[in-house]
Amino acid sequence: MIPVVFTKKHFTQIRTHHNPGADMHNTNLLYSADGELFSVQRVETVEMPHERSDLRFEVEVHDANHEQRLFVGLMETEKLAISEDCPGLAVAISLGEGTMIDLINDTGIVGYYDSAPFDRSVPVRVSVEVDVIGRVCIPKITVNGESILHPALQLNRTGHLSALIGCTLTERSVSFKNGKVSVIGRRDRASV
Repeated sequence: MIPVVFTKKHFTQIRTHHNPGADMHNTNLLYSADGELFSVQRVETVEMPHERSDLRFEVEVHDANHEQRLFVGLMETEKLAISEDCPGLAVAISLGEGTMIDLINDTGIVGYYDSAPFDRSVPVRVSVEVDVIGRVCIPKITVNGESILHPALQLNRTGHLSALIGCTLTERSVSFKNGKVSVIGRRDRASV
């Protein structure tokens, strides 16, 4: 479960509920500083790699509409309520306008996806690829094949990263499928 309060910047968990028919895990409601309520699910949690690695989080978004913003994150969820350190990466992607906004690192608008508005009749494929070099992480967020580089981040090397996906709340139900996280060491990558 995501901790109760993220005091450094933006998020407060309002409540957690479990939906037995959901494609992923428990859902958490997070309130952002700009006044939006996100329904967020933890896909998987992995240990921070100790050597240079590539970390990849992939998910498909089904039935989203253009009024919604996606929440995509790789966050040190164990530290959200107690640490002043950067807790990771969390961005909101506007499906109608194509803007990508950093929600927790004071970066603001990181970029624009030219292919927006995204076609809601087909799944929106989202991936976050992170080059992990010690405590430094260099993220790239890709939506339907179009990528935006995010400014580099520093993370706690001894922590765990949770892959999170969600969207702003609306009456229309959104589903997330085929969510997975993979970590590939640089030595393993050379043989691929």
